[in-house]
Amino acid sequence: MNMIETAKELGFSGAAVIDTAELVFIPEYRVFCEENLCGNYDLNPACPPESGTVEEMKAHALTYEKTLVLQTTQGGQMDYKKAKLAHNHLTEELADKAKAERVRQFVFLSTMSVYGMTMGQITEETECTPITFYGKSKLAAERYLYEQRSDTFKVAVIRPPMIYGKACTGNYASLEKLAGKIPVFPRVSNERSMIYIENLCEFLYRIIRGDADGIYCPQNSQYVNTSDMVARIAESYGRSIWLVPGFEWIIGKLAGRVNIFSKVFGSLTYDRKLSFPEEVGEYEVVDFLESIKKSTTSYSPTSS
Repeated sequence: MNMIETAKELGFSGAAVIDTAELVFIPEYRVFCEENLCGNYDLNPACPPESGTVEEMKAHALTYEKTLVLQTTQGGQMDYKKAKLAHNHLTEELADKAKAERVRQFVFLSTMSVYGMTMGQITEETECTPITFYGKSKLAAERYLYEQRSDTFKVAVIRPPMIYGKACTGNYASLEKLAGKIPVFPRVSNERSMIYIENLCEFLYRIIRGDADGIYCPQNSQYVNTSDMVARIAESYGRSIWLVPGFEWIIGKLAGRVNIFSKVFGSLTYDRKLSFPEEVGEYEVVDFLESIKKSTTSYSPTSS
């Protein structure tokens, strides 16, 4: 399939495949994100601040050799949410084209945000009631794709929790920076579902190899405690952190009111029954302690 011609035929204003090294990064554009005209700032994991600094995003982009650039244009009185929906619609048409070309399986990376929960446990009975535009747009795409399912066109929807790994951006990167500097950190007893990038890659490999079809919620075999994770990160840097008790009550109150506190200190987990289907098998190739070591910026294979 010629992705450029197909994208233009479907209605994208422009499309191109270029060497990633040719991309031009303009830090000044970050101000448009901070103005939050689209309403996704600090809500969409792909948007600032969770997406990382301009420098972090550039470094991540440059790990790819080629880039597919898709463009949709709008008039002067642009409605950002409508523009996003229009872009999603074209992506759906691209999926239709893939089906018409007899692509056997479509793997869609969605998000935990479709459930609309910031704290608690997600089970088989939990309904999808997204509260952010990002979660709503992902759920809409899921439903559209599910309508296209057939015996010859399988759809695997992946709803990962927070993904972490070396040079990642977002909350994990912020905690890593703290762990490398501060001598103390509050001790909390929270639990969070997370997945290390190599485990997610193994999971996706098994999904593709097995022609899987359905909704999947992968995670590490262990829930992660924020305080323990920060301490382990510090250990990987050859440091120690004193975990100070006594702050849990005020952090609990803040977690219920302030978004960043709920993301870092609140408890949000998948029921393990959702995450380890028999048809996928064992996909945790790196355990938690090793994943923390491999995620630190100072790690190299010869140092372990």
